[in-house]
Amino acid sequence: MTKEMIHEELSGAITGAAMEVLNELKPRLEEKLYEHAIVIGSRHRGRLIVRQIKTEADVS
Repeated sequence: MTKEMIHEELSGAITGAAMEVLNELKPRLEEKLYEHAIVIGSRHRGRLIVRQIKTEADVS
């Protein structure tokens, strides 16, 4: 039984951006650097991206 992928096009775009970043940047960098690079790459591909923000719940 094969499951249908939800939002296949978007999932592919996100995966592609992440793979491009991993191929360009060195391993073992801080997560925020990878996140920022994926956001930039996705925006260059015409995707509207909103970055994660810290909330009070994240701080405690």
